[in-house]
Amino acid sequence: MITKGLQWPEKVIMCFLPNLNGVYKSSDNGKNWVYSSTGLNSVISKFVSDIHADESGVYIVTPVGVYKSNDNGGNWRESNNGMNFTGNKEFERIFRLNGNLFVYENDNGNDRIYESTDNGDNWTKAVG
Repeated sequence: MITKGLQWPEKVIMCFLPNLNGVYKSSDNGKNWVYSSTGLNSVISKFVSDIHADESGVYIVTPVGVYKSNDNGGNWRESNNGMNFTGNKEFERIFRLNGNLFVYENDNGNDRIYESTDNGDNWTKAVG
């Protein structure tokens, strides 16, 4: 079962398949698929909450933070500098607004929004 998907850029499709432990990508409109989870462990790649892609990279949000790929999903790295990881929280959404990235976090009803002005390299608490 595909939990999240994205088509970006031309003919690149990414899918998150929790039953197959990871992220898969196709560069030929879905005819062929390759495992694309380098840098993600199997637990993280099973729980992708959201995905965003633009000219600065591809971003996935997991319950434990943000991961970024600069090569269309070939390799992933953590992108959580400045985020506070205490309590029982879940990172749920990522979006871009006015040039900046934002991540929504739910911490047992104490909602927060983190903002990045440098394409996900560093984050500061914007709201919450």
